[in-house]
Amino acid sequence: MAGVLCLDLQSLDDLLMAIYRLEAKITGRAGRAGGRSVVASAAYRSGTNLYDEKYEVRHDYTRRQAGVVYTEILAPAGAPAWVTDRETLWNEVERKEDESRRHASAQLAREFILALPKELTADERRELVLGFAKEELVARGMVADVSIHEPKEGDNYHAHILCTMRQVDASGFGKKVREWNDKEVLVEWRQAWEKHCNDALEDAGEAARIDHRSLADQGIDRLPQPKIGVEATAMERRGLETRRGLFAKLHSFSERIRSALHGIETTGEVPQYGIGQTWWERAQAAIGQTVESVREAFRDESSGGSWQARESERRQAGQDREVDEPDRGMSYG
Repeated sequence: MAGVLCLDLQSLDDLLMAIYRLEAKITGRAGRAGGRSVVASAAYRSGTNLYDEKYEVRHDYTRRQAGVVYTEILAPAGAPAWVTDRETLWNEVERKEDESRRHASAQLAREFILALPKELTADERRELVLGFAKEELVARGMVADVSIHEPKEGDNYHAHILCTMRQVDASGFGKKVREWNDKEVLVEWRQAWEKHCNDALEDAGEAARIDHRSLADQGIDRLPQPKIGVEATAMERRGLETRRGLFAKLHSFSERIRSALHGIETTGEVPQYGIGQTWWERAQAAIGQTVESVREAFRDESSGGSWQARESERRQAGQDREVDEPDRGMSYG
């Protein structure tokens, strides 16, 4: 393998497809399994300060505004003007469910979490999200509360769309549309998001594309990326190592090595990037560090739970800083 030098592992990210993610959740009443206040959810995702009339508490997430780069409420034609006021909208959702027979276990909202292509500009990402929300959600009769988030560093661009479960017209909320919960409709949304993204990428002159199918269905020999979760992500941002964060790093490193080996198998060499040590020297050092981290994790597991004890200590050390996500929803699909 003469002449195979200077692999910058980070540059291999540029060779990967754009990432597909459409996750749908149902927000249920606080008090049911996985339930929460929909007013709190709306305040958190939009980085705003909203008063919750049902629970008589104020949810102030204005400190998150730096990461929330765009918000807008979209409503069907003919909907009353009050639906575009976030505090009024979601308090009215809570009030309407209090009138229902199953108010204690009511479903309050449907949330979509969308990964946005890093290849697009901020304006292009905004138009992509708004186009999807208008054509696929509002056109069905939903009110859609859109929030677009950008990370302080990295390329985890994503959007949250909080949607009403009831159709809305000039008189306000009507009956719930149970068909929106059908699996077939979710598949339609997943396919539609793929089309919206790929159309936007093509219009931007980008070669990257996304695919809503699983890696196995696409015939791709690659492990799916593990989900770190908001709590572990918050701890990692504070410099606290977590098991999920470690596994995500292992996955990322493994995929980069797999890409490098594929290059060796197909062309006999790895593309050359940067300057400095040879790629195998860098890989050897990285593997050594990773193996030691894994050994430490498994030593902790076999010693009767010291990993959990360390996690508890880390949580205690960071308790003065609230975790990113105040609540969890029920995923489906």
